[in-house]
Amino acid sequence: MSAAVWVQSIRPYGSGLAITSGVLLLHVRIYTSFLSQPYDAIDPNVLAATSALIVRIPVTLISAATAACGQLTCWGCRERH
Repeated sequence: MSAAVWVQSIRPYGSGLAITSGVLLLHVRIYTSFLSQPYDAIDPNVLAATSALIVRIPVTLISAATAACGQLTCWGCRERH
């Protein structure tokens, strides 16, 4: 299984004197062989990979950006980074 990830757009989303928010739109395409066995496991495996990416991408981006910029907040994250 493999994936391709690319940035569609980066744009500001509101701003203020103390904070500026942004939107990062990512496109992800997950690939697997249609000959994978068992055939009934292809969709659940792709779904599991998609779920893992949804969880890991924001955490990875926030960790990297926090190291570079200071303090960031992630919508959907439970704690402030």
